[in-house]
Amino acid sequence: MKIAKKYHLYIRLSIIMIGKALELFEGIGLDVTLNILAYDINYRTVNNFIIEKLSKMKDWSNFVFEILEDESFKDISML
Repeated sequence: MKIAKKYHLYIRLSIIMIGKALELFEGIGLDVTLNILAYDINYRTVNNFIIEKLSKMKDWSNFVFEILEDESFKDISML
């Protein structure tokens, strides 16, 4: 993912990976943890994408978003 950040592809890849995980594991009855970075949270594009995907699901209670502690937040209100 460092290379993706270097070439400004990280956000696109992150959205694709989060989207695929949400689609693949929706409604299967297993708890799924998605590890995301503060980098993801700091971008409104990613936030809006996650909220939009979850709002379209019938039941998203099996998803847990774990925010990794590798980076700090630019704006804590985004969290």
